[in-house]
This record gives sequence, C-alpha cells and structure tokens, in this order.
Amino acid sequence: MLSIDELERNDELSDEQYECYNPTGPVTVFGCEDIDPEIICIRLDENTELYDVLKSVNDYLEFLSGCEKTIRAYFEAGLSRELSEDWIDDMEIYGVNITVRDGEDCLAEIRMSVPSLTGDGECTISLEGERVVSNF
Repeated sequence: MLSIDELERNDELSDEQYECYNPTGPVTVFGCEDIDPEIICIRLDENTELYDVLKSVNDYLEFLSGCEKTIRAYFEAGLSRELSEDWIDDMEIYGVNITVRDGEDCLAEIRMSVPSLTGDGECTISLEGERVVSNF
C-alpha cells in the first residue's frame, strides 16, 4: 500500500485539468513485478485531493497487480483460443495511466506488448474499474 509520502507530484505531466503523481518505488501490474515507477502516472482531476482518494488508488493498484486472469480472458476471447500457461512470461509494460474520477472511480490504460501474442507490436488495454473496455 502506498502512503502519501510514496507519491510524488509530476509537474511535467500535470496540467489545468489533472494533477499527476508517480509512485516513488516499483509497482506490480498484471503480475509483472518491479515496474519502473516513472512509467506509472496516477491522475487526479483538479477537484480531487490525493489524501481523499488514496484508499481507492491503493485498492485499484492491488486489483491491477493480480488481474492476470482478467487480461488472459481478454486475450483468449480476442484470439479465439486458449493461451499457454506461460503466456505472460514475455509481457512488457511500457506505460500505466490510472485516472481517478468523481473521487473514487478508477480507469486505467496500460501500454504493453506480449510478443508471443502481439508480435513486435504494442497494444493498449483500457479498463473501467475491473472491466476491460478495449476492443480487440
């Protein structure tokens, strides 16, 4: 769980609409551990205080850390086939944007590649809460 002290405001990515924060230490997403905190952006709308949504942010990060089954189901449905047990081994995460709206609703966009599934290309997985909303 992140504390307020473990989130740094990113002035470069913040603007009039959103304040952006980066964790100060590594985070796990889709079972990929030790993701560089610089590629993780937690965005809060201008009327939201970090302290007020910290629990929601932590709950969402916990969900993202262990939702491999959700992502597996997404790929299996899109590819119309079952994936091998080690499908996730070559996954690379390039960017994680988490947006908190209305004080607690979380959205995420994760830029990634899974060479065994996507070849050399990147894909972006979009989630609203715990539901994948990307089109395959």
